[in-house]
Parts: sequence; structure tokens; C-alpha cells
Amino acid sequence: MTRLTKRLEVLFPEDLADELKQIAEREKCSVGTLIRDAVAEKYAVSSQAEKMEAVERLCALEAPVGEWDEMKREVIEGALE
Repeated sequence: MTRLTKRLEVLFPEDLADELKQIAEREKCSVGTLIRDAVAEKYAVSSQAEKMEAVERLCALEAPVGEWDEMKREVIEGALE
């Protein structure tokens, strides 16, 4: 887990704060974790390990790969159909 070192204060309207608390309870996590996860997902903040996992998942797809000009042509032709 990432070491938490910076404190930020964010003010929410009471109804939104209550909703976040309910969601956190349902998901069995803290409101802080809920907000950190949402920010990370929205702004694609990810660790080096997460980036490497994504690359490994892409490589595991064994998708067809060709020369750039050929792939570009195929994409354009497919879009025009």
C-alpha cells in the first residue's frame, strides 16, 4: 500500500458527505479510500506496478500486429465500411 504523506482538506455539502459515508460503508472502506480511489480512476493516477500490469495484460492479448502503415490503412478502411 502507498504511504500516505500529504493531508488535504476538502469541504463537501452535507448531503454529499452523507452519501459518501453510505457508499464507503457498503464498500467496507473509509471515505478517504473511496475518494482517493475515485480521484485515481478519474485522473488515471497509477503506480509503476499498475502500469506494468496493464502492459502485461495487453501483451497477453496476442493481438495481431503489423507495420504501422498497413495497420493504419486497415483501421481507415474499417472505419469507412
